[in-house]
Amino acid sequence: MHRQVMENRRRQTNAERYLPLPDTTRLIEVGDTLTRLSEMFTDLAGARLVSLEGIGGIGKTALARAFVALPEVIVNWPVILWVSARQASLAEDGSLLTVVDPATTLEDISIRMAEQLGLTSLSGKPLVERLEGLHSSLANKKTLVVVDNLETIEEHQVLVPALAKLAGLSRFLITTHQRLRGFPFVHTIPLNELSSDEAYNLMSAE
Repeated sequence: MHRQVMENRRRQTNAERYLPLPDTTRLIEVGDTLTRLSEMFTDLAGARLVSLEGIGGIGKTALARAFVALPEVIVNWPVILWVSARQASLAEDGSLLTVVDPATTLEDISIRMAEQLGLTSLSGKPLVERLEGLHSSLANKKTLVVVDNLETIEEHQVLVPALAKLAGLSRFLITTHQRLRGFPFVHTIPLNELSSDEAYNLMSAE
């Protein structure tokens, strides 16, 4: 099965190859949020940065992954990038596994974006030049960029405004523990814990 998965991923486009494999088969009570995200990212005059905010383990990453897999999203956004700042992952036995070479700075994230866009020549450029090159690409090409686990990036106060300047025709979806309400150009969507009935539905599904 693992060999088949890797072979399928090799056949995907360069952008699709960077999306993480879904780690859920079913999400509970997310229809309204997915609809809201779809409406927001259909409106090109809307927010350029949208953040999914909530406590760890509430499902921000799973929700973002489900969103970029929606048929209408795939049609509307021909290029989808996924940059993860996650520094640890949860193993099947419940232990934490350290992620090798996580994206922890604006430098890291900009390099990964350039590589996923096929702009490898920008990787070795100084940060300012690389951001200019990314702006030229993202300003004219509809691209949806997911930045996952933003809270692990210490310099997120610098990163968020830098991403906003890159947008153009492109849009950013951020998942984070941090509240980004201090940035007027970020539309925040808080994810709340499940109600008793929703929790029961989740346990029943499991």
